[in-house]
Amino acid sequence: MNGNNYDKYEKINEENKEIKEEDVNDEDLDYILSDNEESLSDDKNISIYNSNHDSNHKDEFRSKILKLLGIVIVISLVIILLLFVLSVFFKKKYSYADIENILKESAVSYYKDNKSKLPANEDSPSIVESSSLISGEYMKEFGKYDSKFTSCKGSVTVKMEQGNYKYVPKLDCGKDYTTTSFIDKLKNDNGVVTSGFGLYDMNGSLVFRGSDVNNYISIGDDTWRIVKVYQDNSVELILSNLAYKSLWDDRYNSDLNSNTGFNEFSLSTIQNYLKKLYKSGVSEEGYNFSLTKDEKKSFVKFDACVGVRGEQETINDGSIECSVLAGDQNMSLLPVNDFLNASIDKNCTSTTSGSCQNYNYLIIKDYYWWLANGSGLKSNFAYGVGEGVYSANVQANLFVRPVVHLSKDALYVSGKGTEKNPYKVR
Repeated sequence: MNGNNYDKYEKINEENKEIKEEDVNDEDLDYILSDNEESLSDDKNISIYNSNHDSNHKDEFRSKILKLLGIVIVISLVIILLLFVLSVFFKKKYSYADIENILKESAVSYYKDNKSKLPANEDSPSIVESSSLISGEYMKEFGKYDSKFTSCKGSVTVKMEQGNYKYVPKLDCGKDYTTTSFIDKLKNDNGVVTSGFGLYDMNGSLVFRGSDVNNYISIGDDTWRIVKVYQDNSVELILSNLAYKSLWDDRYNSDLNSNTGFNEFSLSTIQNYLKKLYKSGVSEEGYNFSLTKDEKKSFVKFDACVGVRGEQETINDGSIECSVLAGDQNMSLLPVNDFLNASIDKNCTSTTSGSCQNYNYLIIKDYYWWLANGSGLKSNFAYGVGEGVYSANVQANLFVRPVVHLSKDALYVSGKGTEKNPYKVR
């Protein structure tokens, strides 16, 4: 056995160690070595394959991870871009009215924390400036809502009104916008006239007269007509259309010893009907009327003038109707004198003058509706409107046109007072 073959032999695995050296000739040893070299070569190839396979597998895994990571990054960028676009196009756009509401709500929060600063009575309002609300972190700086509000400043006046606190915001943005009260807008739009259709000064109140006047006002889903502005700047409104029907009264009449009803408003069926109407509204036979909680905040309680009036009475200053008052009303009916004063016909001289239906925006042709006052004709008669004012049996079923009083602090929103573009307030 030559030396080279012997050296190779020494490297053979343990299985081949059992072969005795003396029993192995050179030819056999060459065969064994050749076979084992092939085996070693195969093992090496397998090892190389496994190594390459593992390397390829790791490369594929790394490639998949990188691809997945790329997809996540792209999706994230798309989401961020979409959010940015949405923030640009769908960002809340604040109106001046929104800022006024923010002022108001901020003041409410401020006074909850500072109750001692609330007004003690109706004669001592309290005012908080926007600077105090901002420094106290009750609201942000105006410019942070929108850059167009940067130059704005404001305040909120708190008044005690009929036992409740009323918050009235005022925003001043220079030439761009200033909060406008409805009363100021109404007076600016309608100068006082002394003839024709328009706004008249009558005994200190401003009264709309004539058949074509811009006195429409929209509150919620309902349209009203402005009857007059009182000296305290509260505004009498009457529903533009009809709320439904009701009899005026159905009580026992002690004067007539019969169940024929009585024309005393304060205890009447019609007053109870108006209370229900104010609270719950009505929806019957196509007549729909209701007031939301927010809409009611625009109104104030008032004393209704419900005195009995004679058919031939010529005094129209309200002294007769207001000789008897139904206090703290949320809703009532129109006094007779207010209907008469809405006409500019010179022949409208007394309660039942037929000419009072002429040049009168309150007339609704072919419909009959109740007024607030009893008739002097009989104790079971009250006044209604049809072709002018007439005495009607209180058990008649006439339409109802409710009357409310708008607060003097109502703010102007939009509109010109026309039928197509009525005033809107808040």
